[in-house]
Amino acid sequence: MAQARDSRNLLRDVRFPPREQLKRYLLLNIYGGPLSALFGGLNTIIAPYAVERLVPAGEKNTYLGLLLFFGLGVAMVTQPLAGSVSDGFGSRFGRRRPFILGSAMLDGVFIVLFGLAFNFWFAFVAYALLQVVSNFGQAAYQALVPDFAPQEERGVASGAKQAMEVGGSVVGLGVAGVFTSINFVWGAYAALIVLLLAGGLAVFRRLREPPSTGLPFWSGVRKANFKTFFYDTRANMRFTRVLGARFLFFLGFVSIQRFLRNFLSDVFNLSSPEAWAAGILVLATVVGITGALLAGSVVDRLGRRQVAQFAAVVAAIYLVPIAVFPNLYLMLVLGAILGLAGGAFAASTWAFLADEIPQGESARFYGIANYATAGAGALGAGFFGVMIDALNGWKYIAGYRALILIASVLLVLSLPVLPKEKPRARERGDQVGAGP
Repeated sequence: MAQARDSRNLLRDVRFPPREQLKRYLLLNIYGGPLSALFGGLNTIIAPYAVERLVPAGEKNTYLGLLLFFGLGVAMVTQPLAGSVSDGFGSRFGRRRPFILGSAMLDGVFIVLFGLAFNFWFAFVAYALLQVVSNFGQAAYQALVPDFAPQEERGVASGAKQAMEVGGSVVGLGVAGVFTSINFVWGAYAALIVLLLAGGLAVFRRLREPPSTGLPFWSGVRKANFKTFFYDTRANMRFTRVLGARFLFFLGFVSIQRFLRNFLSDVFNLSSPEAWAAGILVLATVVGITGALLAGSVVDRLGRRQVAQFAAVVAAIYLVPIAVFPNLYLMLVLGAILGLAGGAFAASTWAFLADEIPQGESARFYGIANYATAGAGALGAGFFGVMIDALNGWKYIAGYRALILIASVLLVLSLPVLPKEKPRARERGDQVGAGP
């Protein structure tokens, strides 16, 4: 009965945040759009398209898994280092803006190198280096919510962040799907580079970040040590449990996205699986924007844990029909529901993390938080790629069915891992302004 009342309260309190507040936090998180466009388009559409043309057909999932596994492993190592350097960085432009703009510029170089790859190993190295430079920008960007949003508005700020990222994924998927479907992948690379540069320049010009005192870049890198990549788990147990829940959820959720293009190609024998994959994911991510914004508003009133658990249950239930009855049009309908639930879970747990991060270490701790999402993506890509090829060789599409059912179980397992919330203080804390 109590759970039923909680669910009714959650649904009754759903509404969008005030317009001015929403606008402020959408502008704060504007770089999330291009960054998500890059990896939404690259990991989901372009990388499978490129890898398929560089490796034997029967091993494409294994090689794709290897590429994503190693690249995301690089991201896991890079982000805490990049976050630590950003936290202690001194410049007249602040701690975050130089990293965001510099990363956007270097991303373009390695996107071009990936596009020029003439064999799998060239693409492998270019992708790994792209992960290094992009994660310096991502580490700085991820610190903006705890740096600029007071605690009582972090739900809305996190919802806006998730909305920008989901919106960016829509653009990235659309661009990648259209250009790969006409075999003009360089059009997608050019569009992604332009978006990254525009986003980096927008943050650099519009964010009112004060000058910072600290170390130059290379001094910050040299100062980093083994402890940079770890933290006191006992003293930060709620943070650790939120990471565990995010790891389980995204291990299932993201793995389905990674192999969606190959699923559509092998199960339905589509002539243009890239376009269909982009269409399904665009629908899911458009709906996910709504889920993120609504969840961002609700979590500031009802709490982070309740919203995240509700979203995980909905996503787990709606994955099962896709495994049992793989139907192209059913996937469109259920994709929208999964997008809504995924956006709500990501926004609510991001606000949860922001509450638990120690002051002054936001970029480093969010870099450590990437262990959950990048780690889930890396493990899922490496393990599930091999599993899919092995099981598909045993029985038609058995590997894809197994992936979807395992993903549903993982979402359910995330529920008990989420901790109870501590009482939230109402003081604004250390805040500076962000504006046009």
